[in-house]
Amino acid sequence: ANPKEALAFLKEADKIFGFIFSKQKKESIPVQIKKLVETREKYRKQQNWRKSDQLRNRIKGEGWWVEDTVDGPKIKPL
Repeated sequence: ANPKEALAFLKEADKIFGFIFSKQKKESIPVQIKKLVETREKYRKQQNWRKSDQLRNRIKGEGWWVEDTVDGPKIKPL
């Protein structure tokens, strides 16, 4: 295959899917969500799983996902 044709195809596909060449907009995390995540982390350290899960659901309801990692929570938009 011709490299120029392959590149042209990938650029055209990227116009639709937006994952190859386009820079993803980094969405800023609202202060309210950050505070909820901090509070949730305190509950997790206290092993208060019920309150921790309630806050996770509240954060999810606001359109954000919390991923627990060894480096601490990571916040991502849904």
